[in-house]
Amino acid sequence: LLEKYRTRNGVINAAHAATVEAMDANIGRVLAALEKAGATQRTHVIFTSDNGGNRELVAPLNGAKGSLYQGGLRIPAVIRGPGIPGGRRSRNTILSMDWFPTVMELANIKPAPGTKPDGASLVPILHGKTSSLARDLFWHFPCYSGGKPSSAIRSGDWKLIEFFESKTVELYDLAKDPGERHDLATEEPERAAAMLAKLHAWQETVKAPRPTDPNPAYDPASVRGRGRPPGERGGNRKNRQTPNAAKP
Repeated sequence: LLEKYRTRNGVINAAHAATVEAMDANIGRVLAALEKAGATQRTHVIFTSDNGGNRELVAPLNGAKGSLYQGGLRIPAVIRGPGIPGGRRSRNTILSMDWFPTVMELANIKPAPGTKPDGASLVPILHGKTSSLARDLFWHFPCYSGGKPSSAIRSGDWKLIEFFESKTVELYDLAKDPGERHDLATEEPERAAAMLAKLHAWQETVKAPRPTDPNPAYDPASVRGRGRPPGERGGNRKNRQTPNAAKP
């Protein structure tokens, strides 16, 4: 497969293209096996990812794996199973942690008494009982890994990113600017302040680390080039761990 894409015009990353085809073929094998076993009406199949991809593969979104821009956050999320109408799309933004309570509800398993999952069950959306989940969403990544130590909140189509070391924020209207090119923080100061207050309240609730001082030992050249253009990729991995930041 690799040679097939190495010789094809217009392919940006031959290894990525070959991997996608191999994955597609093998997912097809899994679905075919379920059909043959007569298990499709009692099996849910979920396809998703843990984070965004390399910069050249997620364009025109901003950022990439390791950042809190959309290029680092937007991922595929597909589910097939009994009771879920086929061919339907949803614009709801969900989190990876939503899958646990979703699978629990689909399997008719109740959470243990006194426990509350971090995510929200997607079953009402999947079964058409509601069109959206009204909630604020949060991301926290206080380390160097393709981005700067930061935290983010999304309320509807509005998203605010707080950068700890520079003590600055960026605000985007994702409905009009999905590529996050136009920072509206200075144009919408009241909205930015309100969202930042919500973000800080959430950080306090979960006791999220907030490293406000730059790490003097941090060397950008030592960080692997996650999503960075080939010419910008660093060398060795020395000093990659930062003492003032939590692990992702």
